[in-house]
Amino acid sequence: MLRTTALEAESSSDPKLVHLAVEMDVVELADRSKPPPTPVAEPESVGVASSVAPLPSLLSAPDSTVADAATPTEEVVRVEELPPPDGGFEAWLTVGCSAMLSFWFIGVTYSWGVIQSALVDRHLAPASTLAFIGSLAVASLSLLGIVNARLLRSIGARPMALIGTAFLSLSQILASFTTNNVGGLFVTAGVMMGIGVSLAFMVVSVVPAQYFARKRGTAIGLIYAGGGIGGAVLSLAMEAGVRNLGVEWTFRLLGLLMAACCTPAAWFMRERQSTQRKVLIDCSAFSRIGTGILSDRLTGPLNALFLSLCLTALTLLALWPQSTNLGSLVAFVLLNGAGNGAFFSIMPTVTGHVLGSYRMGTAFGMIVTGWAGGYLMGAPIAGYLLAAYGGQDAGMKAFKPAIFWAGGMAAGAAGIVAALRLMKSTDLRRKM
Repeated sequence: MLRTTALEAESSSDPKLVHLAVEMDVVELADRSKPPPTPVAEPESVGVASSVAPLPSLLSAPDSTVADAATPTEEVVRVEELPPPDGGFEAWLTVGCSAMLSFWFIGVTYSWGVIQSALVDRHLAPASTLAFIGSLAVASLSLLGIVNARLLRSIGARPMALIGTAFLSLSQILASFTTNNVGGLFVTAGVMMGIGVSLAFMVVSVVPAQYFARKRGTAIGLIYAGGGIGGAVLSLAMEAGVRNLGVEWTFRLLGLLMAACCTPAAWFMRERQSTQRKVLIDCSAFSRIGTGILSDRLTGPLNALFLSLCLTALTLLALWPQSTNLGSLVAFVLLNGAGNGAFFSIMPTVTGHVLGSYRMGTAFGMIVTGWAGGYLMGAPIAGYLLAAYGGQDAGMKAFKPAIFWAGGMAAGAAGIVAALRLMKSTDLRRKM
């Protein structure tokens, strides 16, 4: 990465000098008694140098020359990246392509229950076994998070999105030939689908954020709103497909449609091009958009994340126990869905806000990997609690321990976010 460093000398015979340095972290320059290499210019403000004449001498200088020269009045200016454009055709095209990918990979995973129900009716396997296939696809998103972050840095967004699209579409087409074999479904609808989901998720979570700063929350919210709409639309479409065409042809049509829609979207995905020498890559639908706008204009991403977790916790701990009729249950579904949708849409924005776009790929990969425990163990723990208190036949009281456990986890997460918010600033009115 190229950075510009300005040294200011006190001597009247030494003008203000600017030289160009190449480094990966922080370059510390010192010893004003040792003047820097060839002067380049006398700019009014620090910027990217227009000449690279000093570069060979800096690269050939021994480490001791750099380390021995500290002075108290030196100013080191780090230029990590240029400001994001916060709009423009390429930026919004990336958002649109990401929303298309999100529509399919989130929508299909949300709709696995339709296929599962049809396979249970065929007596292929118990519902718990088939449910694990869908869980495996979602858990792969977390298990491969760090690996995919490194892959994104290595091969770039477009190849990664195209590979993800290939896995997504092929998994559905191949699954159509394994509907009588549980092991085959684990490999196709579970493992292959999971790889495709994890690749696509990393691209749509990291790349669009490079184009936005002030409007980042809105952009990410629009992308994940595509996933929420996909879940609603595809579940209805898959139900109709299973009823009229059968499971096999529903799988095949899904695969073909995913290839047709996602391939163009993947082709137009690419990282933001910097003018520096090195590119730096290191109901829920409405809530996702609304949270992005709320984050950008009113609260800031950390505050919005805290509010979304509080909403999730309150609906689980306070509203669900009172949901004894259809009206209150609908209210719970709407509010809890809003809280959950807001969480997923705001997480990439929070990551970029706290750590910067430069580190977002690696950091978000680590965060997503941390979700693996919840994806793999959340449903089994809830199922164990349900069985321990009498099972489904015991009525609403048997579900309360599992619901309270989930609400407690959400409340604990809200507490951690609140602590982080206060560590950054104790001014509660500050947008952050």
